[in-house]
Amino acid sequence: MRLDDHIRHCLLLPFDKGHKTNDSKEQGKVMNGKKVLVIGGGGREHALCWKLAQSPCVDTIFASPGNGGTYITRRTSNVIVNLKSHPVSSPFTPSYTAFFHSVMNLKYCLPNHSLLSFALVVKASGLAGGKGVIVAEEKEGACKAVDDITQEFGDAGRVIIIEECLEGQEVSVMAFSDGKELKMMPGVGDHKRLCDGDKGPNTGGMGAYCPSPFLTPEILRRIHHEILEKTILALQDEGIPF
Repeated sequence: MRLDDHIRHCLLLPFDKGHKTNDSKEQGKVMNGKKVLVIGGGGREHALCWKLAQSPCVDTIFASPGNGGTYITRRTSNVIVNLKSHPVSSPFTPSYTAFFHSVMNLKYCLPNHSLLSFALVVKASGLAGGKGVIVAEEKEGACKAVDDITQEFGDAGRVIIIEECLEGQEVSVMAFSDGKELKMMPGVGDHKRLCDGDKGPNTGGMGAYCPSPFLTPEILRRIHHEILEKTILALQDEGIPF
């Protein structure tokens, strides 16, 4: 099956704020503006499509692979939005694992958790949809986490990382780089735990907020100079600039 045929059968029925039509050429058109492709088929993607449909900048919304009740016509997209780690890791990001990242941290003295300490964080080295991290308060829980990860996550769980459990506010800071220069994005806070009060297992994300109020200018400066810049230099030194 050709790629365009695959997409045609997988993309979701667009959000049209009450406008209904049987014309396949018109379905998905909500306003004058951009065509947006959202990659995924879960609740986060549904919420994002719902919000995008409210934008005056958006004309047409598609989603791939979508889910039951999805629909698409053969059209190109001006903007592609991805919320899944696997699609973006293949064409756009380096393929190194969390294990490689930990080795790099040690070799180049980059800030990182201690690798052995209780309470422990047990991680799948590969991508596991945001669910490959388990916090274990005791040795028995850590051993069970190792068994669960190796059984549930396939290749992503072939190598396991055991790190120190750090208390505090979680903030994610990403950056774009051409291998030399860096441009940081705003810091994002992610609610990962399943239940209220930061309880329960980690999920792919129960919600996020941006910008994070916990990132002071001094912390951002340290992230830029002590982590991101050093990482870029380390990759250059390893002969794998990115």
